[in-house]
Amino acid sequence: MLMIITGTRCAGKSTIENYLALRKGFTVLHLASQSDPFDNPTIKQNDISDASGQAADALADVPGEHRSLTMQDRVTMLDYVTRNWQTDFVTTELDGTQPEILAEFIRRPFCAVLHVDAPLLLRWQRAQEKVQIRGNDGTNAQVPPSLESFVLSHDSLVFGSEWEVDDEKPRPPISGAARALAHPSLSATPGASRAFDPPTLRPSLIASAHLVNLRISNRFPTKQALYDHLDALDIIRPDRLRPTWDDYFMTLAELAARRSNCMKRRVGAILVRGHHIVATG
Repeated sequence: MLMIITGTRCAGKSTIENYLALRKGFTVLHLASQSDPFDNPTIKQNDISDASGQAADALADVPGEHRSLTMQDRVTMLDYVTRNWQTDFVTTELDGTQPEILAEFIRRPFCAVLHVDAPLLLRWQRAQEKVQIRGNDGTNAQVPPSLESFVLSHDSLVFGSEWEVDDEKPRPPISGAARALAHPSLSATPGASRAFDPPTLRPSLIASAHLVNLRISNRFPTKQALYDHLDALDIIRPDRLRPTWDDYFMTLAELAARRSNCMKRRVGAILVRGHHIVATG
């Protein structure tokens, strides 16, 4: 299994990655020269013994005993996990704003995408705490982000703002193939009249939203509370990747119900014998 974790800044991506690595035995996959100062902490556990809150908890997990591998690029990563598909892997380093990148992986039946988010103000407070911890340590010092800059960064990441916050350079538009993948209704249809030009999609988490298998809202004040929530969800159970027969047939029945034109009830039914569909309607 490969669990691809995406999400907003300081939402808890690294905390969930550490949970899977330390408690579930997943191997962490990294990409060479890929890092995020807010979501890939590198300070040592004994340097934050007096810290409190989830920001400190996330950092405290880093030095735990778990296996990690560094891949040269995502093509190498995809090839490696495909050849070792029975091993459990987790990564936070695939670009969740690019649907064409995620699509390369989720075509494999052992890949799942987990998206984590948290309230915006809470995430900004976590960013402040992490910078403060590094400042107290005396290494890797950074300027705490202002609320305005954090909100602008959030909008750029989630909605695909036209300008990057840091360098004010325009973001490259998503390719035509990815546009069709993210919004099939915008792809050109032979013989159809074009009443408008489809908008230019920009890399964003929204563009990849339809590829997500599981969403987690990390509003929890501590790491342990989040871990308890993840235990309750059982995020690595097999039907996250492949639905059970009951889920499969019920999904078909719900799809059939959408074809109903009854003004009072929209009902779908499916008749099954030995996992073979006999009739539907």
